[in-house]
Amino acid sequence: MTLADDPKGRAVSPANMVATTYGDWLKAVSPQSRVFGVSGKDRGALTMSGHTADGQFWYQPGFGFTTYVPPGQTAEARLKPVAAFNAKLAADLKKQPFVWDYAKSPLDAVTGGGSAKRCKALEADYETGGRKWRAALPIPAATTEADKRRDLVASPYTDQVTLELATALRESYGLGDGPQVDVLTISLSATDYIGHRYGTRGPEMCDQIARLDERLGAFLKGLDKVKGGVLVALSADHGGADMAERLHDEGYDYERVIGKTWIAKLNAQVRAQLGLSWDPLNAEGGLDQIYVVGPDGKATSDIDRARITAAALPLITSDPAVAGAFDSNALLTLQPAPADASPEELSLAERLRRSVYPGRVGDIVVAFRPDRVPATAGPTYVSTHGSPWDYDRRVPILFWWKGAAPHERVLPLDTVDIAPTLAAVTGVKPPADIDGKCRPLVYGQGC
Repeated sequence: MTLADDPKGRAVSPANMVATTYGDWLKAVSPQSRVFGVSGKDRGALTMSGHTADGQFWYQPGFGFTTYVPPGQTAEARLKPVAAFNAKLAADLKKQPFVWDYAKSPLDAVTGGGSAKRCKALEADYETGGRKWRAALPIPAATTEADKRRDLVASPYTDQVTLELATALRESYGLGDGPQVDVLTISLSATDYIGHRYGTRGPEMCDQIARLDERLGAFLKGLDKVKGGVLVALSADHGGADMAERLHDEGYDYERVIGKTWIAKLNAQVRAQLGLSWDPLNAEGGLDQIYVVGPDGKATSDIDRARITAAALPLITSDPAVAGAFDSNALLTLQPAPADASPEELSLAERLRRSVYPGRVGDIVVAFRPDRVPATAGPTYVSTHGSPWDYDRRVPILFWWKGAAPHERVLPLDTVDIAPTLAAVTGVKPPADIDGKCRPLVYGQGC
């Protein structure tokens, strides 16, 4: 596999996905169905649309929307569905570069400023990682081409063009016009990028959400043109806390755990205890997953892994910033929670168990306390997510179709229930070994 925009770049594709998606189940019984995935991120486009999609495209600044090229195919052919769209994006940016300032609405004159006024009121000065900066719009203009592209991705522009491409694909391929069922998956990445870079409750996120709300409304309104029925499922892959400094200034006992300092101290303790000549713990991917390595920096023997893990675990769990730490092998053999257990009632180990997979997880899995955030602040990074706590786990699940009678489920469901629910509505049988189950969409009726 190669990338359409850069044959020498790091290749991505659905090849490493061990699961299948609703789109895969649909294509298996209805080959004439069309499945497309679009996103600001490669993983957003690939994992939602699956192994057999007709097109999977993600935004690459400086190029447009790209995809992967399987052996025997050409980049030109793979990019054909988005070639005209990419050309228009490039021309529009050249004519009028995107400048991220507060969004203006036609209603501002009536409302006295609307969302722009509300977002501007959140401006403030911060110091993160020794860097002093002001949370405010417009974003200061970048001076290098690399920084310009970085700033463009971490702005509302990413979601804007993702929804524009989704609309273009819907219309050009007649998705939903029948007679077959079609699938269009859309992963909107800007909220994640902006949250990492600026936090979740500043003027930047305020403006992002206001713009996204308006653009989602316009996109959904555009679905009125679809000749067949439309069923929309809306959710998110995670939540996220705000940056620790802003929470601390508001009176919450939030502090950062600095990655290099924390792992260096732990390595020194383990080295001294076991008489090692190398640092045996690697946390380059984040402090929540630690790998045990040998002198060459690679995986070590099972005996050394067990010995080093046994020495490290008590040291980690004795840290006041840590809520719990586990040998990933112990998590993998943990008795699963009952199938009908509420997501809110799972123990810490059970929550972490749902995020580990054999061969794709660190040797030691760590959960820091909710008020201790393992995120080292940098110039373009102030906030993170990925913990087992509810502020990271709670996401909305919304189903919508024209004429639906509104009602709300107050008890939590699982996001893995979305795919089998869509399958039931469209008469597709999902695999027997999936985790989720169908949830009836109509009050008082079954699946």
